[in-house]
Amino acid sequence: MPRRSRIGFTLVELLVVIAIIGILVGLLLPAVQAAREAARRMQCSNNLKNVALACHNYHDTYKTFPAGWVNQTLPTMTTSESKWAWSALILPFVEQAPLHDQLNVGGSRIGANLTNTTTLAMMRVPISTFKCPSDVAPDLNSETYRKLKNSAPADIDVASCSYVGTNSVGDVIIVGKLGGATGTISASGHQGLFLENTSVSFRDIIDGTSNTLMFGERRWQHKNSTNNTFVIDGAATLFGVQQTATGSIPNYNQWLSSAVGTSRGRINYGLGVANVANASFSSYHPGGAQFALADGSVKFVTETVEFSTNAAQENADASLVDSVYEKMIARDDGQPFQMP
Repeated sequence: MPRRSRIGFTLVELLVVIAIIGILVGLLLPAVQAAREAARRMQCSNNLKNVALACHNYHDTYKTFPAGWVNQTLPTMTTSESKWAWSALILPFVEQAPLHDQLNVGGSRIGANLTNTTTLAMMRVPISTFKCPSDVAPDLNSETYRKLKNSAPADIDVASCSYVGTNSVGDVIIVGKLGGATGTISASGHQGLFLENTSVSFRDIIDGTSNTLMFGERRWQHKNSTNNTFVIDGAATLFGVQQTATGSIPNYNQWLSSAVGTSRGRINYGLGVANVANASFSSYHPGGAQFALADGSVKFVTETVEFSTNAAQENADASLVDSVYEKMIARDDGQPFQMP
């Protein structure tokens, strides 16, 4: 009788096929993840480019860049009330003119919009131009230091933002004072482009637009490298900042950094001091963060860039501009350096 032909796999053959498939999947998944991150990073770069160009268009219209935040002196405004930020001021230049007009940005108190059901709903809609697709920040920024308020005590969360303007090389500068301290700044050249009630123009960027950072990223959270607990960096807040009535450095670094950033900590600061993480630049892109320069270009800056630091990854002396990272943020320190 003829032998019946065997149909199917043996157990050994099946195991070999499964093993080969597993190896292929293991090889392909990292490549797929890397491709997805590359696409997200490109989108983030496009967002920063659009934000920088919006500020250039703002400059073309008003002959200055927008202020970091506007400390209005409108009637009935309180010291602790929220203020409009640069991101709200440039809305007409990122195709959001109707939103800008509805909120009456700069012409009314931001707190009035927070207590109005219609306008508050508008302030809670995310705008993709201001969000890095790699960031895990919630659509509504729930971090305590990022919420806005009217003169009433209640804190109100509005849309998150991934990008902040450059402010200083140390603590957040407010009205010519460092971190709310009593003395005015004596050293020239440690200021960025976005300060309170201060409109910087191209002529004020003494070091050159291609040598000065304009905007950078800030992530939602990071894992403390010493104990693996999560620290909230807080990303940023679209529309405004809350300016507390008390004038301490931690308060100013945490509240006002809703709109601006500093080199108080190194890029992708990895320790557990929220006061430093809240004010620094960081991202979920491996190895560094993306920045828009004052000339409108976008650059990825690695976290290993030369930085004036101590063991705590913090700026050792905010009165000096003595590292490449600080020179990139300071707009008029007058020191030559090689852009990394």
